Amino acid sequence: MGKAINPLQVRGQDEGAAIQGLGHTLMEHYIFDESGRIKNLGAIDYRIPTSMDLPLDLQSDVIENADGPGPYGAKGMSEGALLCVAAAVA
Repeated sequence: MGKAINPLQVRGQDEGAAIQGLGHTLMEHYIFDESGRIKNLGAIDYRIPTSMDLPLDLQSDVIENADGPGPYGAKGMSEGALLCVAAAVA
């Protein structure tokens, strides 16, 4: 990942991605009617995780390697934790 300039922000990004992955894996799906139209397009019908659906304790560790192309070895990071959630749940 490079050097974490703000480790708390990196953890928050990882935890948010993990929560988004839980939503993709366990809750979010389209429901189609007989003509192929999506029935659950609204915020009321399309389920996403809320605070009541989340684990009480979520652990995220930051492992740095200072190998990034940016200043001080920094490197941009985003939703890396999103990719492994479906496999972990399966």
